[in-house]
Amino acid sequence: NDDGPRYRKFLANARPLYLPKAYPVRALITSRLEKYRPETEDWLSKHGVQYKSLIMMPYATKAERLAGIPHGLWKAERYREIMDECALFVESDERQARQIAGATGARVLSIESMQMLDLN
Repeated sequence: NDDGPRYRKFLANARPLYLPKAYPVRALITSRLEKYRPETEDWLSKHGVQYKSLIMMPYATKAERLAGIPHGLWKAERYREIMDECALFVESDERQARQIAGATGARVLSIESMQMLDLN
């Protein structure tokens, strides 16, 4: 996560943890910066992930992203806009999963702990 060539190389070669391949997903909401859209879309295509929309952070730099609101709360704000079309949010980071569940009242599956969170 160096916001440069090393990160672009990581994005191209990252090993998947879990792939939603059985059916298309409504949206992928990520803290990755918008400028990494091409690398992210290429990776998703390479791994056969089908999705309706890819929502990425609009900041120009890693420093701006880190100075913004916590990633989980940013994701929760984006999720609120589409959650009536979704049954579940799946999040790999436990802390962010708790933030999303708490801020939206929605069910969130934390991949890190393999727990379903419903904090409201």
